[in-house]
Amino acid sequence: MQDRLVSPQPANTFRKAQRPRGLLPILTVAAISGLVVTTYQISYGSLIFSGNLSAHLSSGIGFCLMGAVLIGAIEALFSGNPGMVAIPTVSSAVIIAAMAANIAGELSSTPERVFPTVTAMITLASLLTGGVFLALGWFRLGNLIRYIPYPVIGGFLAGAAWLVVSGAMKTMNGIPLSLANLRRFAETEALLRWLPGAILGVILLLLVRRFKHYLVTPLVILGAVLAFYLILWLTGISVARAMQLGLLFQPFPPGALWQPPPLTGFGIVGWGAIAHQAGGIATLILISSITLLLYASGVEVTAGQEIDLNQELRACGVGNVAAALSASPPGYTITTMSVLASRLGANSRLVGLLMAAICVGVTFFGGPLIALFPKPVLGGVLTFLGLGFLADWLYDGWRKLSRADYAIVVAILLVMSIFGLLNGLGTGVALAAGLFIIQYSRVPVVRHTISGRTYHSRVERSQSHAELLRQEGRALLVL
Repeated sequence: MQDRLVSPQPANTFRKAQRPRGLLPILTVAAISGLVVTTYQISYGSLIFSGNLSAHLSSGIGFCLMGAVLIGAIEALFSGNPGMVAIPTVSSAVIIAAMAANIAGELSSTPERVFPTVTAMITLASLLTGGVFLALGWFRLGNLIRYIPYPVIGGFLAGAAWLVVSGAMKTMNGIPLSLANLRRFAETEALLRWLPGAILGVILLLLVRRFKHYLVTPLVILGAVLAFYLILWLTGISVARAMQLGLLFQPFPPGALWQPPPLTGFGIVGWGAIAHQAGGIATLILISSITLLLYASGVEVTAGQEIDLNQELRACGVGNVAAALSASPPGYTITTMSVLASRLGANSRLVGLLMAAICVGVTFFGGPLIALFPKPVLGGVLTFLGLGFLADWLYDGWRKLSRADYAIVVAILLVMSIFGLLNGLGTGVALAAGLFIIQYSRVPVVRHTISGRTYHSRVERSQSHAELLRQEGRALLVL
């Protein structure tokens, strides 16, 4: 079994896919994946390249889309299991977005250095993440990641989810979500920008949790886009006016969305600002490694497939090294589309390759269409992703976790939302270690206490010796 997983035979899966019965589910999964993945990458690009970086939004979206192309295609070719789908993910995007915002704030006095520095930071972070994936897979150390305390992982994902929701509000409204800005969020014009997206995110979350059908997400996204333009038509608001109101993106520059990272700005990169994000990069590598293995294990359990975790690490490692040259956030296997491929009988490498081909088309020819993608829908998708993690760890976690573990999750969430990613992760590790010490200090180290009067060896003794042991047995204590 191990040899089969390490040395896949793509020719067999391609021949199977050429049959009409095998081709239909492959095309179905690829089309659904292409739509959802494209929407996600637009969302991630908008999350990272916002605020002082919003002038480079088109480049940021292009970076994320090209990352989906490279990571998805390489995963399709080198994964041990045909049908596995890998893309840049929301956990990576939110950490990158936080580091990008820190760099933009630090270099605010020299704005011409911000974009090259952020691009260099993303490239370095993805290269290091891919390198760690490769090292873990090469030395077959994938299972070691599972020793990270479970509530620490949950707390981080919950904290990251809050940052995603905050980023969604900033994407839709252009205003950071904070206590000081709550009054601005209540203004009529601001409500028009963010409230429809928030409602969409809640509706999508409820539908996905209620109906486990793979078409729910893409159909809701398509329906929301159609409803947006129907409302514009009924209210007489033109596309140009919607752009002025902040409901649509400003037109992107002509040509392909993806452009190579700005090597000409290499000389003005703020390496000191990048060095200040070393903790964030370390957090990104750790969380990406853990999440990759958790997601791959989830596919293994849900789809009933045996997965070589070390090979998944190597495949995603190669993909991230390639995507780093595109300044894409790190990515890895995602559970939803991979399980969908298995359940529909689309276990073929063509799934990932066709999904990547769709992203290529959007990257090089879809700029005008992306500019017409409603911001409320985009923010709604981000809100849905963030609320999904919050529901998993705060709502479901109340029933699944012990009260002590649940308290750790909540503590990490609060610390991350106030003080940042690294502080939250450090707090979680410290709390989990303290809880471990307290719990194990309460475990009795003595299982039985026995005296020599009731516990004897099997040696046959004389009657006098046996009588002596019986009389003086209390002097013998066995622990």
